[in-house]
Amino acid sequence: MVVQRARQVHEKEERRQAILGAALELFVELGFQRMTMTQIAQKSKFAKGTIYIYYKTKEELFLHLTEAGLLEFFESLDEALIASREPLDPESLSALVLQSLDSQPQLPRLLSILHTMLEHNVDRLTVLKFREFLATRVNRSGRHLERRLPFLCPAQGVDLILLIHCLVLGTWQVSDSAPVVKACLDAPGLHIFDRPFGPLFSSSLAALVSGLRSQADSPDSAIEIPARS
Repeated sequence: MVVQRARQVHEKEERRQAILGAALELFVELGFQRMTMTQIAQKSKFAKGTIYIYYKTKEELFLHLTEAGLLEFFESLDEALIASREPLDPESLSALVLQSLDSQPQLPRLLSILHTMLEHNVDRLTVLKFREFLATRVNRSGRHLERRLPFLCPAQGVDLILLIHCLVLGTWQVSDSAPVVKACLDAPGLHIFDRPFGPLFSSSLAALVSGLRSQADSPDSAIEIPARS
């Protein structure tokens, strides 16, 4: 009985991974808005009803995809921060963060629709579990950042993680130009808008951390994201 149950659990997880894999392939090909649950079913070779057993909505499915990508990102970042052992300069930190993002190439794109699409049309329990997972990982990585950036005060590592999140969103929006925009960038004077994500994000994060470090000796140096009133 135990063996049979274990096999069933294993089979369910295999189906779940097949569904997520098919959805990610379609996401790369079509984007979130153009793809449908029917296409995901066809791609994964499951009945459409089977997809809904695992995920009630397309948004819920992609929220799980985003969580999986974030887990890999935080695991990679934490491992790199622990392995560094020494204080990091802004350029070294930005390189570590970018390397962790590169391990999940679709994560910036998923994060760019997280707040506007993926956290809509899902139930409260699903969002609560996702946010609790996110809070755990942000706090953990924040503590590692505080050990590698000596100018940070306790709890400021969390603020820096949230600022990095904001940089990912903004940088991706700037670099992910629509096809019609990309077709115009060869026109005279428009090359200034041709900014690949990696270099733009890395230089932006290095500038942010350099500014925070420069403020460390000032009485008003605390980096703090205002909480909701």
